Amino acid sequence: MKNSSTATDAKPSLFHLPVIGGALLIGAIQGLRSASGHWENILIIGAIIALMSWDSRHRLSPNRERVPARARLLAWVALALAPCFLLIPGAAVMDLNANVILLLLAFAFCAFQRGARTALWSLPPLLLALVAMPLQEFIYLSFSYVLRLLSTILCCETIQLFNASVSYHHTTIYVGDASIAITDACSGISQLFALFLLSYLIVRRQHRQLRWALLHYSLLLPVVTLANALRLIITIVLFERIGAVIFADSFHVLFGLLLVVVTVVLMYAAGKLFPEQESTPADIAACPESPESPHDAN
Repeated sequence: MKNSSTATDAKPSLFHLPVIGGALLIGAIQGLRSASGHWENILIIGAIIALMSWDSRHRLSPNRERVPARARLLAWVALALAPCFLLIPGAAVMDLNANVILLLLAFAFCAFQRGARTALWSLPPLLLALVAMPLQEFIYLSFSYVLRLLSTILCCETIQLFNASVSYHHTTIYVGDASIAITDACSGISQLFALFLLSYLIVRRQHRQLRWALLHYSLLLPVVTLANALRLIITIVLFERIGAVIFADSFHVLFGLLLVVVTVVLMYAAGKLFPEQESTPADIAACPESPESPHDAN
């Protein structure tokens, strides 16, 4: 009888999928209960979690009869931290005590069963499911003002270079005698979660090495800010030409699509700043392979 351990180890690990699937279900229910008009963000975060979980299957530790005690150290740390959240007031952690405890328990379970590598690669989707999903409204509002303020500053400072009579105070732009308030609809926040997903798709297609992927993905918020500032500049210039008709809903939708297109193009172009070098054996072992190229998980 032939030894089939090599063939078994070559298969991608799907051990973490049921764990993350359970966390996703809990987070989705909590997110839908707390959502007030932005339930579609739950679907987008869920899609990102599903993609991250599937992409990480080649990076996890293979199945083995016994996990070394050293590899289980993180599990013991997580189990020791979990009871501490029973003593912390709910408001201190945004009423997510139970979610954090579940997160630590799921992390500990992965570490006990497969070791630290599997636990660490399972942590990002677990965080998105048990923290980001329930707090998606908070995240939405937190990013909104920052994006509005930065976009307003970039827009007005750029227009003032051409000696235009434009000024601003916080998130209000003054054009002559008119004042224009930059609201959530003008901040790019409405498309932000969708851009998180689109940018993830771009990054996972352009990069095989983790360091380049992380650097590339970190450019998303600066790119969104620049794209939104461009949208505001076009809006202000057209306002001076054709008046308040530029604030009609049809123009809002058109400029929203422009923001998405510009951001996607800039993110794709930014990927060229991080050229893929010759992959090392460690990089190859950590990256998904095509079905035609068998993968040996370590």
